[in-house]
Amino acid sequence: TFALTAAGATVPPVIFLTLTNAGTGGITGIVKDAINNTTLAGATLDIRFGINAPLTSAIIATKISSATGTYTFTALAAGTYTVTASKAGFVNSSITVTVSGGVTTTANPILMSPVLAAGQTRIVLSWGATPSDLDSHLTGPLANGGLFHIFFGNSGSTAASPFSQLNIDVTSGFGPETITISQTTPGTYRYFAHNFSASPALTASSAVVQV
Repeated sequence: TFALTAAGATVPPVIFLTLTNAGTGGITGIVKDAINNTTLAGATLDIRFGINAPLTSAIIATKISSATGTYTFTALAAGTYTVTASKAGFVNSSITVTVSGGVTTTANPILMSPVLAAGQTRIVLSWGATPSDLDSHLTGPLANGGLFHIFFGNSGSTAASPFSQLNIDVTSGFGPETITISQTTPGTYRYFAHNFSASPALTASSAVVQV
């Protein structure tokens, strides 16, 4: 049992359940670089049963992403699975996919972040097909005591102050909206995801933020 706290009030989370039909189905998807949204070939994709299945769980099948970054799993019993992508030079990334009998489900893209140097941070926002445009915002301290604000209108820089940058801005669904912090200044950093499209609601977007 868990809840979200907003403005001093406890708000129960919305948990979406998907009906799975009996039989077998499949999953098809694509692996992309979270920095530039290009496809990644040669990523290893392991599929495990369950939601957020740990890496210690049994691997049901393994695939390698194609030259165009795509992959397909077939003959999966109806249910919910975790697909984890790994590739040299990148941080592992996972998604949860529900399989229905007789259907090949198209999964949201798996977004992989290049490995960072010590002390650096990356924030990756991803979501579903709608709304078309979610935006990443980051505020934080400047060395002169001021405050910076990184977003689509001010992408920032990792080579100079504020040492934070919006790497990519996506306006056609799925993401990624990625921010990299190359070095930090003492103070408070705040991250926000804004539903620029307004409709449908952010709660219907399947948005995920990975830090």
